[in-house]
Amino acid sequence: MTAIDFTIERLILKAGNALNNIRIGDLEKSRLTPAHSETILFYADNGGKSIKDLAIQLKVSHQAARKLVDKLKDKTILESVISKKDRRSTSISLTSYGQEICTTLKQRGTT
Repeated sequence: MTAIDFTIERLILKAGNALNNIRIGDLEKSRLTPAHSETILFYADNGGKSIKDLAIQLKVSHQAARKLVDKLKDKTILESVISKKDRRSTSISLTSYGQEICTTLKQRGTT
C-alpha cells in the first residue's frame, strides 16, 4: 500500500464515521436507536411479516427481535394483528405515525 492509498483510505473512514455520528444524533433526537431504525425500515418494506422474519433479517435472537417490536409498539410506531386463521401467528406493520418516521429516516439517509 502506498502513502496515497493510505491517505485516501483514512479520508474515507473519517467521512464514514462523520456520517454515522450524524445519523446516530438524528436518531437520538427521535429517541430511536440504529436497531429501531433497521426494524422500522424492515417493516416498511415487508409489512405483515412476523417477528421471526425480523429476527432472521437482523441476525438476532427471537427475544431480541420481540423486544425491539415491543418498544416500537409502545411508541405507536408498529402495530400487530393476530391472524384469524391461526391465533399463534401475528403480523407486524407500521402505523401511520410509523410511516411518517420511516419517510423521515429515508429522507435523512439520502441527504
